[in-house]
Amino acid sequence: MRRRPDRIWKRWVVRGVVFGLLGFAATVASLFWAWTSPGLLRETVIQEFQRALPKAMVDLESASMRLLGGITLRELRLSRRDDLNRSDFFHVPLAVLYHDKEQLIDGVLAIRKVELKGPRMRLARNREGAWNLAELQGSDGSPLAGFPTVVVEGGSLLIEDHGPGRSSTRGPMSVEVRDLSILAISNPPGKLRVEAKGVSDLLGPIKIDWAHRRQGEGWTCRVEIPEVSLGHEANEFLMSYLPDPVQGQMRVVSGVVSITLEGSSLENDGKGQWQATLSARDVEVSFPWLPWPLKGLSARATVADGRLKSLEANGRAGSGTVEAMARDVGAAPGTVWTDLGKIEGTWSVDARDITVTPGLLGRCPWPCPPIEALFKPSGLVQISYRHEY
Repeated sequence: MRRRPDRIWKRWVVRGVVFGLLGFAATVASLFWAWTSPGLLRETVIQEFQRALPKAMVDLESASMRLLGGITLRELRLSRRDDLNRSDFFHVPLAVLYHDKEQLIDGVLAIRKVELKGPRMRLARNREGAWNLAELQGSDGSPLAGFPTVVVEGGSLLIEDHGPGRSSTRGPMSVEVRDLSILAISNPPGKLRVEAKGVSDLLGPIKIDWAHRRQGEGWTCRVEIPEVSLGHEANEFLMSYLPDPVQGQMRVVSGVVSITLEGSSLENDGKGQWQATLSARDVEVSFPWLPWPLKGLSARATVADGRLKSLEANGRAGSGTVEAMARDVGAAPGTVWTDLGKIEGTWSVDARDITVTPGLLGRCPWPCPPIEALFKPSGLVQISYRHEY
């Protein structure tokens, strides 16, 4: 008895469907095993970090899939390839990566969001002025349109400065920012914005807003330090950024100052141009050539490109008062700040109702010394300086 052709065809269709389902299930199972295998998943994550940061060394202890979605990373460390000491500039004990599940099936690890728990970061500048995070992406960089959202909780940032502009007689400056929270988001696509807040034992609360423009268009940055209590440690910090000849000429005793730093660059990895605005109140500062300190000093100053762009200050000196003004002041090439006669720009100082004591005028700038030698004045005097160079 011959079998009917239609029955044979149906059997082969059923067999084909069964074998197809089995093959699909085996493929899905193998993919699931591959992507959930801790070893393979760890290597995949390391490759993604190395692709994004080709000039960085990546060390990762483990990576595992989460039941509710995402990838858990433990003990992730990053360092520069050209750093012989292999000092970590980034270390996080626990991180969670939220990926695109559809692209994961195709073998692509596309990260949408990153959560970092308690990371420790180090930002350092060498003696040539280069930062340790410069050019980590390589010469071409990575498109910002695919940059994931990054959330940092309970982090810390250590800033070390060995760079130019600091005193040659002092060691590196070190400031740590703790309780750091960061939100980095690419919105609109192609423009990265970073908001950070933290607290420093030396500088108090700190807020940072950093924006990377579209690829190839540079960056902008604004740092706000609203209230720094001046004392011995803060005085050492501020003095380290003054020229060597100036450091011994003043000592900040007490007071409160707020600092705003604004920087921008037209190049992605450019050092940028920076401007600092300082507002001070209730400051007490002493000078070795004055018999009494300046008290109750209030001041507002702007510094950019190594020059004092503007200054307005007033305070008390003994029984009298002092007012100062400056516009675009800077040391001429080959001169020092203590050589007042060769300081470029416009500045003035008015001191009223100053009680003259023996030797006081002799310690003041010219022409006070010859005036004291010739006339030996006493009592209350008014001294005014006007300088344009």
